[in-house]
Amino acid sequence: MSASLPEQPPLNECLLIQQVVELEPGAPHADAFAPQNTSTSANAQIFAPDDCAGTPKVVLKPGSNPEPDDVTFRAVKFVLPD
Repeated sequence: MSASLPEQPPLNECLLIQQVVELEPGAPHADAFAPQNTSTSANAQIFAPDDCAGTPKVVLKPGSNPEPDDVTFRAVKFVLPD
């Protein structure tokens, strides 16, 4: 499922994708796909686990092109660009 995020998300907090939350517990392995970061001024770190543990799968810079549908994720953390 494609996912939408708030335009001004909080920084440095792990955010579980709302559409994924709404599917639980009926689809505990559901993932969002095709992440994009078009409306924030922060880098979006894309994670497979719900708790943003480990290394991000992808880091999307502000205004970057959308990732392909095969990039799946469940959580995101927004951080200020270096």
